[in-house]
Amino acid sequence: MDNSENIKSPCGRFLKSDKMVGEGAYKKVYEAYDTSIGKQVAWNSIFVGNLNEKDQNLIINEIQTLHNLNNECPYIIHFYGSWYNSENEKIIFITELASSGSIKKFRNEMKEIKMEAIKRWFYQIMKGIEFLHKNKLVHRDIKAENIFINGSTGNIIIGDLGLSFKIKKRKDNSVLGTPEFMAPETFDGNYDHKIDIYGFGMTLLEIITNETPYLECVNVPQIWKKKTKGVFPKSLNNVENKNIKYIIKKCIHFNPKKRPEIEGLLSMNFFNNNQDNSQVFSKSASEIEASKKNIIIHKNYVKDNS
Repeated sequence: MDNSENIKSPCGRFLKSDKMVGEGAYKKVYEAYDTSIGKQVAWNSIFVGNLNEKDQNLIINEIQTLHNLNNECPYIIHFYGSWYNSENEKIIFITELASSGSIKKFRNEMKEIKMEAIKRWFYQIMKGIEFLHKNKLVHRDIKAENIFINGSTGNIIIGDLGLSFKIKKRKDNSVLGTPEFMAPETFDGNYDHKIDIYGFGMTLLEIITNETPYLECVNVPQIWKKKTKGVFPKSLNNVENKNIKYIIKKCIHFNPKKRPEIEGLLSMNFFNNNQDNSQVFSKSASEIEASKKNIIIHKNYVKDNS
């Protein structure tokens, strides 16, 4: 089967380049151009011919969610259009282009970073989560690989909303996500918006330590076992800043009722003053080695097989 695709959108507005800037479980992302406005955008291409119905629904859900959000939040990736090409069985959708890729990749490339920058990043991430929650949406897969950055401005955008859903107490055995970043209650299918707070805490931990949480585990069952027994990831021991450690532990508390709401996080003094701003996080040899491993199970989603 020929999986090629047209280099122009049906309306002629968007022009795809050959430069691939990202690749996920379902899609390939290319640099493209909005010829009407004259700027770079992202051309997201998904071959759906071999995807099952549930996986196709995740893609449709992401497109519908982004469309409904109407580009109202600067911290949620903007959406510009979509179409289906029946000839090659591909769904294409156009989004904002994050020039420097994921925050995980960007952090891994930086030899040094100050607390001031980390605070700025995570304040923007919190504002994005706040926007979703106010719109009755749970992201469900908050992690550093799903948060993107424009390197020239340092601005953050949250993407990959395929797993998002309307806020309600879930008790339907729908277990989806990335094991390291999944809240413990997700495993029994009984959860709500507090799973995004857990993901936020784990993402903060990963960016501070430059190490994937639960790197000490070699498979998904080991992660589940540690989480259900209330064992924090070993990398938490490497967080020296007491304020950051306190925030992380609050966010990844095993009891969701004891995690803060996003508004509570935003009001914390630590994110709103200059405390510890000059602290520098440098990459050590061990961190560089850990990032090379980074990690066998990290790209494995837990999929709902019900």
